[in-house]
Formats: sequence, C-alpha cells, structure tokens
Amino acid sequence: MKWIAPMKAEKGLSLLNDPGWIYEPKWDGFRVQIHKTGLNVKAYSLTGEEIGEKLTELEKWAQSISIRNAVLDGEAVCLRGNRPDYDDAAYRLRISRSDSIRQASRTHPLTLVVFDLLYDGRDMMQETLALRKERLAETAGTGANLVLSPVSEGSGTGLLQFTKEQKWEGIIGKKKSSLYVPGMRSPDWRRLHHERMVDGIILGYRTAPGFALMLGLHFRTVRYKPVAWVEQGIDGPEAEKLLGMLKRLETVREEGMNRVEPILCCRFSYTERGWMHKLSGTKYVCFLPGKRPEDCLWST
Repeated sequence: MKWIAPMKAEKGLSLLNDPGWIYEPKWDGFRVQIHKTGLNVKAYSLTGEEIGEKLTELEKWAQSISIRNAVLDGEAVCLRGNRPDYDDAAYRLRISRSDSIRQASRTHPLTLVVFDLLYDGRDMMQETLALRKERLAETAGTGANLVLSPVSEGSGTGLLQFTKEQKWEGIIGKKKSSLYVPGMRSPDWRRLHHERMVDGIILGYRTAPGFALMLGLHFRTVRYKPVAWVEQGIDGPEAEKLLGMLKRLETVREEGMNRVEPILCCRFSYTERGWMHKLSGTKYVCFLPGKRPEDCLWST
C-alpha cells in the first residue's frame, strides 16, 4: 500500500467525560506509519517521507505485529524515566550517517506507541475507531519497544491530571464512532495541551499589527535562538512600559521586527511546541527585572 496521509486532531477538547469518547495521552514524539507486507516493512513520517533507514528498531517492531499485512499509525517516542522527551526523539530524525544512527539507537532508543489500525488485509479506515482499536489489540503485541497507547474510556479527567503531574504534553479525545479520514484535521479527534511556563530573552519587538515580543532561549548548541512571538497577555500599560525600555536598546530595524540588545527577560507560557523548537499558543506572564539572560535555558 502507498503512504496514507495521517488523520489529525483539532485544537480544543471540552468534553472530558463522555461515554461516546475515549481519551489517550498526547505522545511527545514524531508520527510514524508502519507498513508491513509479508517480510517487507517500511516506515513513513508525518509528511510521507520513508524513514526506515533511520529506525534501527523497525525490524523488531514488525515482529510484534502478528499478521502478515498491516498498516499501523503511531508515535515514536524516546522515554526518559516515565516521560517522553521530544528533543531526543526528534534527534533520531535529524541524523543520517549510519554510524550516528547506530550509536543513537543505544543512546536515544525509540518506543513505538501504536494507536490505530488502518489496514489488516482489508481497509479498516471506514470502520469505527472502537472496532479498529479492538482489532489493533489483536494485531500488535506488546514487546520489543512496541506498545499500545493506553486508553481511558468515557472520562479524560484522571488522565488529564496524570499527564499534567508527569509533565507530559497533554491528551487527545476521540469519538468511538469516528472513521479514519486521511489528511483530515477532524473535529472527531480533539487535543488539549497543558500550559507550560518558560523564562525567555527579549530579542526584539514589533508594533504592528499589534505589540509583540520576539523571545529566545539558550540551547546546548545554540545561544539566543528565537522560539516565539508573544502578543497575548500584554495589556496597554505593560506594552507602553516595555516599549519605552526596548526603544533605548534598539540595535537593528528589520522587516517585521526591531532587534534589541538581548539583556531583558520575561516569563511566558506556551501550549504547543513544533519542529525546531518553535513555540505556539503563547501568552505573556510578567517582566523579570532580576533575571539574567544567561539563565534563560531551554528545559524539557
């Protein structure tokens, strides 16, 4: 079979207790679609790139699939303790040299968390999620770093609290009756991200269409890396105060941004993290007059 564009979840989960829904953790890794045809097995990324050469675990994952022909949807995660580490999982996709891949399989091992079955010798995408889950449990055996995504039926409250306490990304709610629609961001699947706080360095600002700050962080290999525009939460008086300070620190005017000397810091929140550490769902919390820029470090 050809790669199938993955179904995605919409933002906003308001139904946390509904007998017609199931609730799962939102795994902080990267999407993987496994295609098994007899002894042949392939893996595809969220965008359809074949990534099997990067996944030394692929053959063992395939051995945990009990049927000859199958297409499974899941998430590859790198577990550190009891928590998925997105940065370490993403590292596996960035490397391409064979010796680096072999070494990373030991230092950054991946677990495949499977949550859907699209094909088992017949097209399962027009079957309900409830039926696909039943068949998935019969098809994918736990072991060799392949596990079934745990499910809470009818109530997501406890799972939401658990993932918050464990500092996981959030949860996803899915209608039991939902069909799998390739490439669709479906209202039958909804995600809820936990809000996370971080202290960032003010790298610049803009005044149109609204006042906003460009914030950055220090990483192990990159310093002063831009990660987010933050506009929400900055009211009129606070914007005026910040603008007064930043104008005195202005260094370069670029299209869409005025860069400043990076010596001021503020606290902000975010709900989603994308590729290359781009943060979204951001909100300004407060100015940090006593914070040193060198202490604004990225931490998972």
